[in-house]
Amino acid sequence: MIQIITGSYETKNKYIRNKKYTVSDFESPKSFDQFSINIIDLSFERLWRNNESSNMNTVSLVNDLKHYKKMIETARNSKIIVIFPQNIKFKSFRDGKGGYYNSEDLKKLLNLVKALVINHIYCFNFELDFENTVTKITKGSVNADFYFDDNYIEKKCTVLVSEKSKKITTVRVTSKLYYTTLDLVNFPENLENFLIKLGIDDEPKIEMPEWVNEIVILDDLDLKEKLTQIDKQIDKNKKEKEIQLKKLENNNKIKSILYETDKNLQNEIIELLNDMLEYKDNNFIDEMEEDFRIVKENVTFIIETKGLKRNIAGTDISKTLNHVLMYQERLEENNKEENVKGIFIVATQRDKKIEEREDIPDRQIVLAERNNILIIRTETLLKLYEKFRNKEISTSKILEQFEKNSGEYIIND
Repeated sequence: MIQIITGSYETKNKYIRNKKYTVSDFESPKSFDQFSINIIDLSFERLWRNNESSNMNTVSLVNDLKHYKKMIETARNSKIIVIFPQNIKFKSFRDGKGGYYNSEDLKKLLNLVKALVINHIYCFNFELDFENTVTKITKGSVNADFYFDDNYIEKKCTVLVSEKSKKITTVRVTSKLYYTTLDLVNFPENLENFLIKLGIDDEPKIEMPEWVNEIVILDDLDLKEKLTQIDKQIDKNKKEKEIQLKKLENNNKIKSILYETDKNLQNEIIELLNDMLEYKDNNFIDEMEEDFRIVKENVTFIIETKGLKRNIAGTDISKTLNHVLMYQERLEENNKEENVKGIFIVATQRDKKIEEREDIPDRQIVLAERNNILIIRTETLLKLYEKFRNKEISTSKILEQFEKNSGEYIIND
């Protein structure tokens, strides 16, 4: 049997019909040794009141609280769990109308909580700190508003810590006494799973012997066959899920052109262009001039990529033009002629949502048109790639548009 000691009527109603539990009033608990587990609930709101004065250094139920220290010390066989409060309001000095003159969050009165527990529950030194955490138990997770400072808790006393932040939420004070800051009594299922997690469940199950599996009754064979089929389906679904996750990961990689910069942006754009323009140049050497070069039969594209937090400036267009001019000079030095076109692919205002990004200034578009530079925003490139993959536009059509257009590249739906 488990005794829950609380002053909350709501909590009593949640457990009173369950024969596994005996619910006792906080002012009159039953002997601890009548039960295998005793749960002392310090989280009910009525405990954190001082009805008689504005003093916030004590509670009205302090005289009832004093009995617990002796009861814990003299308990022989039972386990005892003390559930600390959440960040509820401490109220003082009742006004006679059902309200209080003063109130304060318990997170600002942690010394009071500590003093009451040390003086009237058990003399075990600890410090409480405020932070909302989540701790995983056997099934599901439980919230807590406070945790035990690990500077005051020995490693061997740590029982449960929160997910991710690794804050101590349950400690073993002695072999029979536990403290926890988890919000347990309000959720019977969480309390039961918590007890199982601690290995002190009131009704431990005897493990089924292996030989019982050899005994066949009722529809055992049908059930086992169905479970086998379910397992096969689960394995199939897992494999399918992995495939879909991989595809989604690849889509997210493509979408990275909307916000990336530097090499990551450059590499991803090159992959998209290679795919759309049916091109591959494994011998291209980045000489810190153009980011990439695509040499087709009728045209050579000098590609510049950029990820910007701002809008496009004239210097961005000029940089692409300079790379075009440098390439043309090398052609002249080698007595070669090519139709050269500069393309500037830019993730402009990359920290903003697409719909919040400003249009390219007209003067930059005019500058690009004057110098035969094509500006392609990465969101536009992404739409173009979708059309290409959906077979709505061909490689030859893309090449034609890239070669003939200058200024800002616009997709006409």
